[in-house]
Amino acid sequence: MVSSGAAVVANPNWPKGKACDEESWSDEGYCRKNGDWYYLSKTLAEREAFAYAAKTGLDIVTICPSLVIGPLMQSTVNSSSKVLLNYLKGGCVMLDFSLFSLYKIMDIKKDLCTWLHVSN
Repeated sequence: MVSSGAAVVANPNWPKGKACDEESWSDEGYCRKNGDWYYLSKTLAEREAFAYAAKTGLDIVTICPSLVIGPLMQSTVNSSSKVLLNYLKGGCVMLDFSLFSLYKIMDIKKDLCTWLHVSN
């Protein structure tokens, strides 16, 4: 499943320099306190997916990109494109705990197809 880096990076208690892994989760209390509803929703959704997988025996893998770009599917600029445009204009403001990495949607699609082919 494709989730979001938002599910793993909003944790001010995560050790600096330690890579995010299966034990990394955004801190729900921290997200609620700061009104980071997108981060909270992604965290809760991913936790629920893992709980469902454990209960049913479903094998689950998540990809958590931090910023995804690709062809726009609508006439307005989406959130990821706004972040990229702001960065290119020199006005990028990122949260202290965030990692700025950019993913093309077609690369994620290719990775998912490769994983599905290998796992079957």
